[in-house]
Amino acid sequence: MSNGSEVAISNSLWPSILQTNGNDCPVCKESIEKYKVFPDNFARREICALPICCPYQQYGCSAKITLTTKVKHAKEYQHIEEQCPALFKQCEICCKQVLLADFRNHHKACKKENTTCAYCLKSLKLCELSLHEDNCGEDELTCQFSDIGCPFRVAKKEKMEEHLTDPFSIYQHQFYLKEAFLQKNSSSRASEKRQDDQLAYLNNKVSYLESVVEKQANHLDNNNSGLNEERYCFGRYIWKVYPVDELRQKAVLGIKRSVHSSSFYTSPHGYKMSLRINLNGIDSSLNKCISLFIHIMQGEYDDYLSWPFRGTITLTLVGQNGHDDVVEILKTRTNLAAFFKPNGVRNYKGFGYMELVPLNTLGNYVKDNTLVVRVKIVEE
Repeated sequence: MSNGSEVAISNSLWPSILQTNGNDCPVCKESIEKYKVFPDNFARREICALPICCPYQQYGCSAKITLTTKVKHAKEYQHIEEQCPALFKQCEICCKQVLLADFRNHHKACKKENTTCAYCLKSLKLCELSLHEDNCGEDELTCQFSDIGCPFRVAKKEKMEEHLTDPFSIYQHQFYLKEAFLQKNSSSRASEKRQDDQLAYLNNKVSYLESVVEKQANHLDNNNSGLNEERYCFGRYIWKVYPVDELRQKAVLGIKRSVHSSSFYTSPHGYKMSLRINLNGIDSSLNKCISLFIHIMQGEYDDYLSWPFRGTITLTLVGQNGHDDVVEILKTRTNLAAFFKPNGVRNYKGFGYMELVPLNTLGNYVKDNTLVVRVKIVEE
């Protein structure tokens, strides 16, 4: 309905509004004159033209209709409902899906069909079964401790109450609880043992993998060492002796009297050599001077070289902090074992200086705890 100020009010709510608000409009609070209130036919036509779903949508009708055509369409669909052989409907008694064409006959027969209660074996109508089972006094009950082993079952609720309060039953239930606890505890210990075994296996696996990684690292170090040897294969080599203080202390204590350098080659396919230094001297120079020697080592090309080695060796002890270098030039002697072809990793005998510089001048050649030695070799 609508009044003169164009306020729309539902026709069904109009009487209750008058009782609650008197003659006042619930929207604008102005006084309403009843003769000015009239039905809004335009709004009614708009509402009746709104699309809605067919009331038989649950049976498969997908038509969109209006409120005006709802009654006519429903009558047409009722005819389809009775005639269409493809539509089904669920029986609320037996829960079966039945063809709509057979539904009425099925429903009448289903109500009268007899069945038997599974608990009390009483014969009754199928439509009464659901209600009967909810209240059947013979319904089998299981003890609430059945999960831990109690086998008691009974059809009467009164008997179940007696079972739960019986002293012997209570003792049994305590026993079942204890057994369940022990079984769970045993299972936990077995699980812990499995976890310990798995942990031990994983630790062994990790140890194995660590050893593999270490071997590979050593292999890489050997390869790098080979690369370094190739790098220093042109008869010139610089050796940084570090840390001098620690190495000197070991030499004094006799823990490690000599220190060897990495190997180097005189040429790409030449002789393989290394340096040896004694930071506390050796033999007659012990505790007096620094000794420095060069050793010939077994090389990759020894079988193709001329022996004994012939050439000139220049040893340089680099001075630091403004001090001069110590330079010594050696001419090889073919009669010395130091220049013969090595039978082991390196020749036991070296060639050099037992008294290179006095120990009290060692500080002149050390910087940042490092001693630098240069060697230059020229083959003949």
